Amino acid sequence: MISRWALLSIKSDVGDLVRQYKTIDPFILIGRLGIGYLETPFDMDTLGVTVTSDNHSTITLNQNILTFQKPFIAAHELGHVIEHKGESTTFFREQCFGCNIPRIEAEANRFAFNLLLFELNDNEVEYNKYDIVRQLEFPDSMASYI
Repeated sequence: MISRWALLSIKSDVGDLVRQYKTIDPFILIGRLGIGYLETPFDMDTLGVTVTSDNHSTITLNQNILTFQKPFIAAHELGHVIEHKGESTTFFREQCFGCNIPRIEAEANRFAFNLLLFELNDNEVEYNKYDIVRQLEFPDSMASYI
C-alpha cells in the first residue's frame, strides 16, 4: 500500500519534471536527466532494470518487450531513479527476502502512469483505466495504479 504522502510526492515530482522539461516522453526525460539507456535481451520475467553506481543511473529495458509497452517500462524505471535514490530491489531481494519490494514497485508503477497520463484532463477525455492497461496488455490489477 502506498501512503497518502507518497502519492502526493509522486504526483508532485511528475508535475515538476513535466513542467521543467515540457514533455511526458520518458525517453526524452531519461536523456535530459543524463541517465544512461540501453536495451538488451532478458528473459521475459525481466522487463527492465535500473542500476545506479557512483551517482549515475542506467536504465536497461528488455529488447524483447512489445514496442508499445516500452514507454511504460521506461517510465517505471525512471520512477525508480526519481523516487528511490539509494534503494535497490536487487539488494532487497538478496538481503531482506522481499522487504519493501512491493512498495517500491507500486510507487514506480504509480509514477509511470502519472507521467504517461499527465496530459489527460478528466473533464475532457472519456477513458476507462481498465482499457488503458488492456491496451498495454498488462493485467487488470495494474489499473489500481491509475
